[in-house]
Amino acid sequence: MLDPKDPYLIFEPTYPASLREKYLGIYIEEPNLDSLKSIPSFTLPTGSTLSDAQNKLPSSVVGSFSNGKTADIPVKKWDTGTPEFNGAAGTYTFEGSLGCLVQQLSFARQPLYGAGSSIKRERGGCGYLNPNNLTAKAVVTVTDTTVTPNPNPNPDPGTTTPVTPTPTPTTPAPATRSVQVIVTNPNSGQTAAAPITRDIGTDLPLRGVLYSANGQPVAGVPELTLLPNGTINIPASLPSGTYRLALNVVAPSGERLAGPPATLTVDAAGNATLNAELIDPYGVITDSATGRPIPGVKATLYWADTANNRAKGRTPNTPVVLPALPDFAPNQNADPQNSNAQGQYGWMVFPEGDYYILAEKEGYQPFDSRKSTTSATFDPDSYIRDGNIHVGQTIAEYSFAMDPNTRPYTAYMRGYPDGTFQPQRSVSRAELAAILNRTMQKKDVVDSAVVFNDVSLGKWARADILAAVEQGWMRGTSSTRFEPDRAVTRAEMAQILMNVYQWTPAASTASSFSDVNGHWASRAIAAAASQGVLSGYSNGTFRPDQPLTRAETVVLINRLTQRPSAPELPVTWSDVPSSASAYGDIMAASLDHSSPVD
Repeated sequence: MLDPKDPYLIFEPTYPASLREKYLGIYIEEPNLDSLKSIPSFTLPTGSTLSDAQNKLPSSVVGSFSNGKTADIPVKKWDTGTPEFNGAAGTYTFEGSLGCLVQQLSFARQPLYGAGSSIKRERGGCGYLNPNNLTAKAVVTVTDTTVTPNPNPNPDPGTTTPVTPTPTPTTPAPATRSVQVIVTNPNSGQTAAAPITRDIGTDLPLRGVLYSANGQPVAGVPELTLLPNGTINIPASLPSGTYRLALNVVAPSGERLAGPPATLTVDAAGNATLNAELIDPYGVITDSATGRPIPGVKATLYWADTANNRAKGRTPNTPVVLPALPDFAPNQNADPQNSNAQGQYGWMVFPEGDYYILAEKEGYQPFDSRKSTTSATFDPDSYIRDGNIHVGQTIAEYSFAMDPNTRPYTAYMRGYPDGTFQPQRSVSRAELAAILNRTMQKKDVVDSAVVFNDVSLGKWARADILAAVEQGWMRGTSSTRFEPDRAVTRAEMAQILMNVYQWTPAASTASSFSDVNGHWASRAIAAAASQGVLSGYSNGTFRPDQPLTRAETVVLINRLTQRPSAPELPVTWSDVPSSASAYGDIMAASLDHSSPVD
């Protein structure tokens, strides 16, 4: 039978068509090879042959598969180094072609072929590798060596010259210098007295490739490792300039994860500084209506459907299987995961990948980052664009807001102490000033020095009246009077709304209403009518000087602010039965409540 400990096989109790005729139902799925464990570099003396180098190269490499398992993969062939290996001093990169694993599988025959009998077949091929097979790479450095010649090459005949054995030359280690890493907190911009990996696990190693200003790896510089004491050793001969160090976090599984941005600067005197950001992998999920963080959101990270992912053998629209990071609170890098009490979630992800996020929580509309208009660029090769979260070598921060299924509304007009709403009562100028301040978008204005003799310091609506005047929504009836208790007419309301929304006045004073021609507010009335906000009566009149009732006001304000009617709210005011024509609008305007979002 099949070995259940096989690290790169998955078994499911199904009956594939190809095996249904001959074998018991065993389904073999070959997971993708995601990454290879790095191969330590080594040195050789000058004059070494190609066989010298290839004899030191490993016969297999450790691969990590998409099901979280690892296995030794044979190297079929180590190709000649680049530039072509010739034994001269220099650095050579060998590339290894990966071989194919062959597994002998035993299948129990069905009773049709004899009970208890079995059949064996060999499984071969490279189906478990990515379409673009990952290439094993090893760096070989050849160093210059010099042998001291014999000082007396032609001794006198008969003279015995003691022969001093020439010691085997040793390969000197390349001269390096240690650089202390300066860690910066990306949130505060301040220097952090902490390891780069403080928030995900202080024992996690960091390794990286050094890139020049033109974006190419620096020739002759091996992969750099961040040492436990917070330093990195760089070649002493590294020329002056500014370099980018693409740091990867090495997970306990050996898989590489995108790391923080880091910059190495070497001045003309050879002094070097290395600046790196503290890894902050957290995003925050907030409520779009309140701005408050949302705990308990289930967030799932998926592989995006891109050419980049497909070329690397990643299956689009499937959850990403990430390596566990035991010290990475609160979810240890799990996918999916739930946001914590502060709305935080976080993943350390694979480099050179394209991702998207789906999130869900009861009471909220599902979130899909592919539909988001968020755009951002992270130094230097990661970005969020057109719904795609692309992670190059640098981690990308992604915070987002979720829309609640209901939207909260605050009352902007209240009833009276006797439990009535008095829908047919007129609205005073002071009341309308208060309503406008509670419902309309305000712009920044310079405080005016306007003073109305009839708006005392103790007037309940004094602040609203002054604000409405400063915003340009309302004006006094004279330079010193506002008449706060006077009823607002339909004509005044048309003019006030034109002030608020900056509608273009009608070109002509002529009106379709029989009682508006020649009226001071004729153009504002025409503009309000063209906007569909105020209409006339069936007899062709507008009644411009008729006071606006409280019921008419709430219907008008609700329509302008797109506040939905709320007929489902219980009867609250004794003079507004559920059968009243404006019941839903009056309830929506006068009670704090939440309404479903379309």
